[in-house]
Amino acid sequence: KEDISPSLRHAYHELKNTCLNNEAALAKLALEKWLSIRFPRLGSGSLSDKVSQLNDDELLEQVNHLNYYLYGQAENAEWQGSELLKIVEQLDEMKSDEDVTGLAPLYPG
Repeated sequence: KEDISPSLRHAYHELKNTCLNNEAALAKLALEKWLSIRFPRLGSGSLSDKVSQLNDDELLEQVNHLNYYLYGQAENAEWQGSELLKIVEQLDEMKSDEDVTGLAPLYPG
């Protein structure tokens, strides 16, 4: 496995822990932090903007669910971080920022 920076490792573990503990507000902050370190090309903007650039429908669905839980009228609802964590783990397995551009190369080998 490639060498990862301590800050990336810390951000990932923070995100993992907040998901495992079903802490929605902290998970959202941790996800934003992890995405900005892991995929710096996403730039600034809202979490939804960043996630939409990754072209990952499952992640976008989980972020929408998280936002609905945090800001919607979800009375008696419980947020479970396990699905978000599963998707993040898949994204984390990708080797580099370029792996998630969503675009095919113009002149493939």
